[in-house]
Amino acid sequence: MKASVSGFVEADGVGAPGYVEAAEVKWGNKLTYTDKFGYFEINDADVIADAAQLIIAKGKHSTSYKTFKVSDGGSVFTRVKLKNFGSYLSNGGSGATINIYATGSPIITLPGDPFVETATGLLYSGEVFYFAYGLSPQDEFGKQLIGDRRGIDSSGKLKMLHFANGVLLEFTGKNGQKLQLAPGKTISVSMMALKPLRNPGSIAVWYYDTSTGFWKQQGRASQNASGYSANVTQASSLVFADPSEYVEVTGRLVSVGSKPVAFQEVHLAKEAADPGTPIYSYSDLNGNFLAIAEVNTQQFLEVTGNVCRQSILKTTVAVQQNNIKLSNIQLPPNQTFSVSGTVKACNGANVPDGHVFVSYGGNEKIKYNTTGDGNFEFTLTNCDPGIFHTLIITPIERSTNQTGDVKFIQMVQGHNNLGNLGVCGKSYDVILRSKLKDQTGTALSNVIIKIKEVGVNTTYDYLETTVMDGSFAAYVKTNTAYHLEIYSTVKCVSPVYTYPVSTIINDTTLADIIVPGVAFATVTGSLIDCNVNPVSNGSVVMIKNERRTVFPVNSNGTFSFKIPVCGGVAESITLFPVDATKLLTGDSVNTMISVGSNGLPAIPVCLTSSPNAEYLNYIIDDTVVRTILFPRDQLRQYVDAQEGWITVAGLQQGRPPHEGVYVNFMKQNIAVGQKQWSPYFVLPELYQYTSVDSSLVDILEYGPVGSFVTGEMKGRVVDDNGIFHNVMCRFRVKRTE
Repeated sequence: MKASVSGFVEADGVGAPGYVEAAEVKWGNKLTYTDKFGYFEINDADVIADAAQLIIAKGKHSTSYKTFKVSDGGSVFTRVKLKNFGSYLSNGGSGATINIYATGSPIITLPGDPFVETATGLLYSGEVFYFAYGLSPQDEFGKQLIGDRRGIDSSGKLKMLHFANGVLLEFTGKNGQKLQLAPGKTISVSMMALKPLRNPGSIAVWYYDTSTGFWKQQGRASQNASGYSANVTQASSLVFADPSEYVEVTGRLVSVGSKPVAFQEVHLAKEAADPGTPIYSYSDLNGNFLAIAEVNTQQFLEVTGNVCRQSILKTTVAVQQNNIKLSNIQLPPNQTFSVSGTVKACNGANVPDGHVFVSYGGNEKIKYNTTGDGNFEFTLTNCDPGIFHTLIITPIERSTNQTGDVKFIQMVQGHNNLGNLGVCGKSYDVILRSKLKDQTGTALSNVIIKIKEVGVNTTYDYLETTVMDGSFAAYVKTNTAYHLEIYSTVKCVSPVYTYPVSTIINDTTLADIIVPGVAFATVTGSLIDCNVNPVSNGSVVMIKNERRTVFPVNSNGTFSFKIPVCGGVAESITLFPVDATKLLTGDSVNTMISVGSNGLPAIPVCLTSSPNAEYLNYIIDDTVVRTILFPRDQLRQYVDAQEGWITVAGLQQGRPPHEGVYVNFMKQNIAVGQKQWSPYFVLPELYQYTSVDSSLVDILEYGPVGSFVTGEMKGRVVDDNGIFHNVMCRFRVKRTE
């Protein structure tokens, strides 16, 4: 059957918010790439009706798999977030343990010689890049979770899944090749269940089956002292979930006059304030949406606004044992408005193959296509009744890649006719992509490409960095001659290689570019704890030219990594040591490296061995590391009696007051061994107040005033932009009140 899909792809992680350009998008038998706005669109692809699979990938990010049920000739809209790869394992990942810093403390343990290459079936023994991201029932699963909420149980029946906890997993080789578990090998997974179970003694385990687009049951996890654990034969995303029978709920969102409201977010949940996992869906171009619900339940349907993501409509749905088709759902008139206009070409003719790119209220971005006569019309929602914002709209003609001037127009309630929008005189960018390899065929990651237009006296027009498989993608001008200047690092004065290329009116994919002359430095060393014992579960975070890279240590505490450098020139790097077991960091080490071997002395991961030590340290997404050590830095504890919580506040020496760090947790019933709820974790790297996503502070020490309070937290925080970050934190501070 034929179906269409469109949507936007965003990045999620420290330093990576925003839309992802040049991501590969597969839908059925067709493939495309996201544009510079992160937008993609595929029309009339051959798909499977019950499991139309959308696959989105870009190097150094996790692969996203979304599954939809579609009708013949139908369409779906979605928004996807890609997470950055967190780290890598040496020795092929043999015997490694991956601690995922999230609520419920998921732990993944790999066997010896765990992986084979998916394409060849050959045993893999090199560096393993992995993506491991914990998911709690409080997550927006419909946006973050791969697949959908349907799974095939052990009897082969399709069920709805009610998640108790989970982890998204993906493993690739150093050149980006997919990896899977070797025959006969199993992965051990353990984590806590974060919502009540129907059978507390055990819970079904499910892995995501990329061949079908569904979750698939593989046994049950058994309860133990730390939660639930199981062994599975798939190196894939895993969840613990209870299954149930379900029905489909369909409906249509409309505004005044029964005009469709497209691309609107719809939630369907079993409870009004669902602490579990509501179904997330989007209305299509005609306002239609589809969700699933457990049979014989009372469901709450909620529609959220385009700008604030807050509720603009709530209603109830009584679900029994048959599919439900709701009548038109009209959104409040004072929270909707319509927009229309016509896209015109340079010669004044209407543009039938155009679209308009829309941003409203500085938040969500949407594209609407013109009809055959060049006209467009759409309806948007507004959060605050009667209060309307500025619409930013850009017209585009697809066949010529021409774009018009950006318009800023204040919206009003009711209808807004924008008149004619011209697309004349501006060239729309196209994608240039390729892969860089050295003369042995090894991918060149983290090298710099300066793209310079021939005949134009500029330092560079575009600056790109290759990802782990050596690939890069850049938006450049059409019909333009460029030189690709390739540098080992951003500090290099001269390129090691220059490659000429000319673009056309369409996207251009070059053959692999073989680059001679790249110089490398090999850095070796080890991590030790306060007692000079090797740190067996840790990593070093390297900062070089303001770029951060994580390298794990081996089980004996040693590390070794290879990075490109400028030949003949010593370069500076900074290393932060991390002990993942003890949630400790040590002082950073600054050193100079050059081509060839660079051996470093043992690096201590030890704040201080003093029994009076006071510190606060944290790690964000495995890359941002900060240590606050008293008395070198400011550190104190105080109690907010009115709110009922304790705050640990720290400020590194030399930093301005607004870059302070604050950990808040509840004081009620606090004692050693208790888990205290944390409402806020304020981090300067994530800007202003940062909400904690269902994280708990483990209290390890709590004495009277004058003695110490010690705690640690593994979980997720949400920044001002609504982006999630994995954080681990440990503190020890003297009680002053």
